[in-house]
Amino acid sequence: EHGAGQRTAHQRRQYLQLGNDVCEKIFRLSKPVVAAVNGYALGAGAEMAVSCDFMLMAESAQIGFPEVSIGTSVGGGVTQILPRLVGLNKARELLFLGTRIDGAEAQRIGLATQVHPDAELLERARQFALELAGKAPVSMTVAKNLLNQATGHDFATQLQLELDGVFSCTVTEDWREGVNAFAEKRAPRFKGY
Repeated sequence: EHGAGQRTAHQRRQYLQLGNDVCEKIFRLSKPVVAAVNGYALGAGAEMAVSCDFMLMAESAQIGFPEVSIGTSVGGGVTQILPRLVGLNKARELLFLGTRIDGAEAQRIGLATQVHPDAELLERARQFALELAGKAPVSMTVAKNLLNQATGHDFATQLQLELDGVFSCTVTEDWREGVNAFAEKRAPRFKGY
């Protein structure tokens, strides 16, 4: 059910909160999340896609926020995330007009990370995810957390948080493995600790 109809106000709010909870879990997950958009990502689908760390789109895919056209507004943290990705003016345009854009336009404005032919999207997304999986997990978590909180701090505070993050990486086995692998000119074998 789409949220209209027989629901009480309390039930509608719970339903909407569920969407926010899903987007927040994606955004705060310790590992990077890759969205593969093949077809339409509109409304809640677009909210979930922008909550991901990377968005790969098929050439024919479309993404949009049509909420203003149906008498509602966006949720899922879109008003926090979208301006970071595309800038405030473009975010206003997308949200206030409810315009759908294709993969090429989404990539041009900084919303999509990559665009691929429709038939190749899922395989390319899988390859992208495998490449991410080969990186040091603790380092990825630290970097993701730092990026997610970057706009909430002044420069000096962010520098301190980065220092703390780098230091926390240097006490891991993965750091030793990464340094040794670099010196030995081989691929590292990270374990996540």
